[in-house]
Amino acid sequence: MNDGRRPAVSRLRALIRLARPHFLVGGVVLHGLGVALARGEGRPLDAQSLLWGQLVVTLGQLLTHFSNDYFDLVADQLHPYRPQWSGGSGVLPAGLLPARWALIAACCAGVAALLSAAWLALVIRPGALTALLLGMAIGVAWSYSSPPLRLHATGFGEVAGAGLLAILTPLIGYHLQGGTRYASTVLALLPMAALQLAMLINVSLPDMQSDGAAGKRTMAVRIGPRRATTAAALSYLAAYLLLPPLAATGLPWGHSLAYLAWSPLAAWQIRELLHGAGQDPRRWDRLAFWSIGLVVGSAVTVGAVVVW
Repeated sequence: MNDGRRPAVSRLRALIRLARPHFLVGGVVLHGLGVALARGEGRPLDAQSLLWGQLVVTLGQLLTHFSNDYFDLVADQLHPYRPQWSGGSGVLPAGLLPARWALIAACCAGVAALLSAAWLALVIRPGALTALLLGMAIGVAWSYSSPPLRLHATGFGEVAGAGLLAILTPLIGYHLQGGTRYASTVLALLPMAALQLAMLINVSLPDMQSDGAAGKRTMAVRIGPRRATTAAALSYLAAYLLLPPLAATGLPWGHSLAYLAWSPLAAWQIRELLHGAGQDPRRWDRLAFWSIGLVVGSAVTVGAVVVW
């Protein structure tokens, strides 16, 4: 009995690894940030909208993860060294699952996301804006790695990913909770988008060699490692330079202070980037880990200040 069960258990474990569940936490935090921003305006918590909204966000992330592994298989197979935070899950290059499983999983996640979005837009939070926000999110999630756009292979993927994760995802949570101050909310999320952009550049640096060999023209491949690290450092700097003009246009000081609480870590990241961390394999995982931590930590802190 045990021998017969081993292949099924191994495939289930491989499928879970393919989903990269540790990255799903970011979607929960950023969607939750939007919910917190609506709560900060005095909107009552709508648990049903929160759960359905989070379902669409998580399914969109799974869609991206599965399609990324399938359509980036050639690049992932060329990795001489697989970093912990980039380069895909490693499941397909290792032969733990047939490649078609990833494509099937991506299609299933996409269909489930569309059905859940339709339920939200037609029943739970009816309206064209709900359909537009959710449709855009699912569309970008598919287009990030998948044809015909394959945004991450055009040099625009990092910008699209920052917009999807740091602006559109919180905006979905905000809208579904009844928020109405869309312009000021988007402005409040711009520093988060800058932090997210820096993170996406950082996690792409270890993949430059294999991406370039496979014809995957990420931003780092297009502009080179030195300019890419400079772009990441400038993106960190922009996140904090945006705060004074945003405060002058009405961003609450609590928001600014919540962002500033993480500025020492951002300063250290800038120093690491300017001292060669992007080209040093020994520092890749640390650079990526703290890049992710800076985004998640800032989102949690801003959300907590808003609700408080």
